[in-house]
Amino acid sequence: MQNSIYDKVSGCLLGLAIGDTLGMPFEGYRNITKEDIIFFKGRYTDDTQMMIGITETLIEKNGFDPAYCAQRFVENFEPYRGYGGRIYGIMDKLRKGYRWDEVGTDSFGNGCCMRIAPIGLFYANDINALIENARLSSIITHKDKEAVEAAILFAYAVSVSFKMALNKQKIEKQKFIQNICKHFDKTKIVKELGKYKNLNAADISKNISRVYGCGVMAIKSVPCAIYSFLYSKKFEQAVTNAILCGGDTDTVGAMTGALAGSFYGISNIPEKYINILEESDKGKSYILNLSKKLSLLIEKKLEF
Repeated sequence: MQNSIYDKVSGCLLGLAIGDTLGMPFEGYRNITKEDIIFFKGRYTDDTQMMIGITETLIEKNGFDPAYCAQRFVENFEPYRGYGGRIYGIMDKLRKGYRWDEVGTDSFGNGCCMRIAPIGLFYANDINALIENARLSSIITHKDKEAVEAAILFAYAVSVSFKMALNKQKIEKQKFIQNICKHFDKTKIVKELGKYKNLNAADISKNISRVYGCGVMAIKSVPCAIYSFLYSKKFEQAVTNAILCGGDTDTVGAMTGALAGSFYGISNIPEKYINILEESDKGKSYILNLSKKLSLLIEKKLEF
């Protein structure tokens, strides 16, 4: 079981970093083609850096601790990673000694969603703990109700794809959507996901972009990532779908990469995708080491 868990956990964390790195050069662009995607050594953004902070927290505390996670966010913070404007004020307050629950803003953006995949992995067998800890993770920076709900649902989507992969189950689009939505009815994110009936698989990226826009709004970008994954048969197809949507390509790419990686596993990520990742102090090797540590903790929690 451990090898299988590590395959999916490392696929998720590295997949997030790959989608982030590969999508970063296209942020804000439209009409992207497959030929535009070039495989060169890149640099991840705030998406991956904040995911690392959450993963470090889960490992160090054997569970999520928002106060400790806020410290990790501050200590890991590198402004050149492309953080949103509001995060600078949050970091400044945290450095000045404000409590972790006193610094969040009313942002409706997807910053709380882009980093949350490790919560979905760690609490995959406990939906109540997943919901609560995904909420706590989100409100460090985001207090908007709809953004938080989108982050919670995305964490749950990761947990579902992860468990289905471990159980060697196939994913059917409609059943997957019904499964991840059944606990969250009456939320705006579920209403947005319901628009899947309008998507045409013939040109999925253009249709996802047409329906959702694929900008920074959490309740719009989470569906972009989920459908980019669902309309794929392998990791690279999922991430390509996400990037071809245009818009907030690094974050939609990161979320798609996390979701696809949790299902397909690192063993099914082509080497040329892995090779684009940087080898900084907290680069590819560091993320793989975090994956090993997190896998060991998850193995003790999962019962099938």
